[in-house]
Amino acid sequence: MIGNFIGDYVKGKKYLEYPEPIQQGILLHRAIDSFTDRHPNFRTVKSLLNPTYGLYSGVVTDIFIDHFLAANWQSFHPVRLEEYTQRVYKTMHDYYSYLPDRIKGFFNNLVERNRLLSYAEISGVEEALMIMSFRTSLPGKSNEAMKLLKDQYPLLKQLSIQFIKEIDLYIKNEQVNAVVQNDLHPAGEE
Repeated sequence: MIGNFIGDYVKGKKYLEYPEPIQQGILLHRAIDSFTDRHPNFRTVKSLLNPTYGLYSGVVTDIFIDHFLAANWQSFHPVRLEEYTQRVYKTMHDYYSYLPDRIKGFFNNLVERNRLLSYAEISGVEEALMIMSFRTSLPGKSNEAMKLLKDQYPLLKQLSIQFIKEIDLYIKNEQVNAVVQNDLHPAGEE
């Protein structure tokens, strides 16, 4: 869980500086990113956002998909979202020393505002976009993104739910596990 969460913040071979379970999570995150970038549904949503967000359209697409996952959580996981997010926060707290500084910088806000749970609501998506545009180089165009989300909600939901189902199967596929294991232990090394 920790490795997957910090995956975007650990570049190149830096993942080797972490314990093996966290390395596996980072490599899983990379495999998920690769799958995501090639998926037609992700590309379709991204293309709808591209005129407004350009290079950042993928970031907003991720947030939209996070919304549909959170809003439909009960279809994908047996544990209630409220309970699951508390488990995530506790795990992150327990492994705080492994979090990159950038994550440590927003960790308290993430927990205090219960941001993971907030993605289930459209207002949570809007807040996430506003915070990101304030604290990162994401363009401050949340109004345009929110208009698209509301105007195209059924289509975006359909594309996102199908994507989530397919990525879930991909993650459960033994090939992904083999790729992660191969990256951890290349042929001839043990």
